[in-house]
Amino acid sequence: MPEIKIRPAREEDLELLIELEHAYTSSNVWQMDIKQDENIIGVNFRDVRLPRVVQLNYPRSPKDLYASWQQSPIVFVGSIDSYPVSYIYLDEDATTGLVRVRDVVVSLEKRRQGIASGLILASEGWACRRERTYMILEMQSKNNPAINLAKKLGYQFCGFQDQYYPNHDLALFFGKSIR
Repeated sequence: MPEIKIRPAREEDLELLIELEHAYTSSNVWQMDIKQDENIIGVNFRDVRLPRVVQLNYPRSPKDLYASWQQSPIVFVGSIDSYPVSYIYLDEDATTGLVRVRDVVVSLEKRRQGIASGLILASEGWACRRERTYMILEMQSKNNPAINLAKKLGYQFCGFQDQYYPNHDLALFFGKSIR
């Protein structure tokens, strides 16, 4: 893993963070199947391999990201040699002790080097210091790299919401007790 410094974002970082490549590629998706009869509704997800690797656009626009960051309790930046190469955007609910990871983005050339894991682990530490007890990662059902990362870090599937994102994509949620 490269030497990465994780720190709270500053105003001057935001334009650089928006410029990071937010699109990603995936060779698998989680496909949702719904079975319903009079008394039972069943929802299953299955990992489906695509016939080819696809490039997927990020579900939020730069304008939406910037507005969200302005309301966030914290956005952490991962930087190498003082240059931002990644970020994680968090939201929290003090009454429930819940922290939600809304976005994790790593620059294209720095992906698959452990930076996203470092950001999530640093966020868990921040959440614990704020006496939060549970963390949820949200992601598109098409974002197989994020799904694999969540499972690798011990997060368990805990729900979904259809048409969650501005582009109407399905969101998956993976949660973990952090205390």
